[in-house]
Amino acid sequence: MNVVHIVGGDLTRGAHRGAYWLHMGMREIGLSSTILGSIPLNQQSDEIFSVSTSSLSRLKDRAIRKSDHFLLRAYPRRPKWSFSTGLFGRRIIDHKAIQCADVVNVHWTCKGPLSVRGLGELASTGKQIVWTLRDMWPFTGGCHYSMDCERYRVGCGMCPQLRSRCYRDLSRIVYRTKERHITQSIRIVGISAWLSECARRSRLMRDFNVTTIPNCVDTQMLTPVEKQAARKALDISTSKRIVLLGADNLHSFYKGFPEFLQAAQRLDPEKVMVLLFGSLGPSGVPQMPLEVKALGYLSDVATLRLAYSAADVFVAPYKQEAFGKTLVEAMACGTPVVCFDFAGPKDIVVHKVTGYKAVPFNSDDLADGIKWVLDASESDFAAATTTRAAAFDKQVVARQYAALYEEMLGQK
Repeated sequence: MNVVHIVGGDLTRGAHRGAYWLHMGMREIGLSSTILGSIPLNQQSDEIFSVSTSSLSRLKDRAIRKSDHFLLRAYPRRPKWSFSTGLFGRRIIDHKAIQCADVVNVHWTCKGPLSVRGLGELASTGKQIVWTLRDMWPFTGGCHYSMDCERYRVGCGMCPQLRSRCYRDLSRIVYRTKERHITQSIRIVGISAWLSECARRSRLMRDFNVTTIPNCVDTQMLTPVEKQAARKALDISTSKRIVLLGADNLHSFYKGFPEFLQAAQRLDPEKVMVLLFGSLGPSGVPQMPLEVKALGYLSDVATLRLAYSAADVFVAPYKQEAFGKTLVEAMACGTPVVCFDFAGPKDIVVHKVTGYKAVPFNSDDLADGIKWVLDASESDFAAATTTRAAAFDKQVVARQYAALYEEMLGQK
């Protein structure tokens, strides 16, 4: 069985890393797996191919990435949340990796190698297509998370994230484009039960075959490091308990940092410090009543492992998250997690076993959860967290995908 994964870009970041680990898990269990996408030159290999192999193709990629910015100029009042049209992309069906594939597994591709039209063209070749949903974008009119809006259930238009009062706005155009090109021959996989249910409620995918298979991590690389050794390696010298937060972009609206800042008001500055990783943007390290150390954006797994191991608790106050890979990464390193009991994270954390699930989106209960974990013994969590993380190991998840592929090929 030959499988090719279509991935948007840098394999060290966010959703792309989840796709990369799935690819590695498949190779480890004996499947022939390759990756195709707008991959940086330093990440390419005999099994990882890029559509951007020349100066001209890289110029095309840059133009594709800027295309959404041009269209969004029509909505100058919109908040700067993630919004992608998927109207522009590369033609990849003639690539040798596609030609050799039995199954094409599409992942996060916005502003990358595959447009909505291109996905429809790919499906028309008769290849078995799996689309792994890594956020809400595949069934919305352009937003990656709809927040309180449910217009994706009726076809979008009058988009609140565009600050639009027009029914035939850009979100409606994107939605209609998806309806024309995304067919039920494509098998849909949500990375959490919450995301799968959102897809089933959408107008676009309500009649599709939707399966839930979780995101995965590399639990062979993410293992516990002795706490004091990890702190020494990170140049942290403190007797305080360490609360860790991390994300690609900590100031992203979806990540719930304001809710954590409110919770931090109830933590003891004499006993607790905060450790951060991820992009902090131009505003830098935020003001808070606790000692703070920022590690910056961490792209290498070795330093991530040290950060997770150095902490006493990992806090994920995410307001809308498709899965929550950072939660599993923390637990793989033996660190308990505090999150809100909502969306993807609610299915990862076992309440008062591997951490604490706070009432959404109650900052007081989030603070209570952090204090509850810090008051417990470390030994109460060590075995439970690593055991729970093992359920999301890349080989475990790869076998679930392999079973799905075999089912699809058997029905062909």
